[in-house]
Amino acid sequence: MRLATGLDAAHNIYPYDPVAGRSPSLAVSPGSTLSTASLQRTQPVTMSIEFEGLDGSGGGLIAEFGGNIIGLFVGFESDGSFLFRSGDGGALPSDATALVQADPGSVGGNGKLVISTRPGTPILASAWWNGRRIGTETPGSAGQSEWSGTNAASVLTTSVVGSITTGAIHDVVVSYTAASDFLIYESLWLGD
Repeated sequence: MRLATGLDAAHNIYPYDPVAGRSPSLAVSPGSTLSTASLQRTQPVTMSIEFEGLDGSGGGLIAEFGGNIIGLFVGFESDGSFLFRSGDGGALPSDATALVQADPGSVGGNGKLVISTRPGTPILASAWWNGRRIGTETPGSAGQSEWSGTNAASVLTTSVVGSITTGAIHDVVVSYTAASDFLIYESLWLGD
C-alpha cells in the first residue's frame, strides 16, 4: 500500500504526504510488540501507518509505547473519537501530556495516518489523515522530556508489553481490513 502524491491526469492534487521521500528508522509489523529497541525518546519522533477499511467507531488501539508514567497512545476512544497522546501516561487532563483529539468519523476508511510529537516545554503533538492536519492540538504546557518512558510498544495488538497509558482503550484493536508496517522516523518533528 502506498499513498500517492502529486497531480493526476485531471490535475487534481493528491493529498500531501508529510513523510514522502524520508527513510524510516524502524518498521514494526502489524500485530507486533517491541520489548527492546534503541529509540531516542528525548528527541522528536514521527510515525506513520497506512490502512484499508479503518473503522474506529468502536474504539481501539493502533499503537502504544511506554506506560502509565510516560507513554504514547494512538487509537480511538469508545465513542469513536480519534486520540493521539504523548508524554505523561497518567490520567487526563495533564499539563505534561500533548494531545490530538478528532471527532468520530474524521479518521477512517482508506488512507495514511501520520503522527508527530516533540518532547520539551511545551510537549507538542500533531496528526494528519490522508495529508490533512486533523483534530484539536493541545500542548502539554508543563512539558515532558520524553515522549515515552520505555521502548516497549504494541502495534495493532492487545499483547501489551509493560504498563499502559491510563484511560486509553487497550483491550481491543481498532477494526481494519489491511495495514502497512508502522513506520518510525526518529528526530523528525512535523508540527510547525
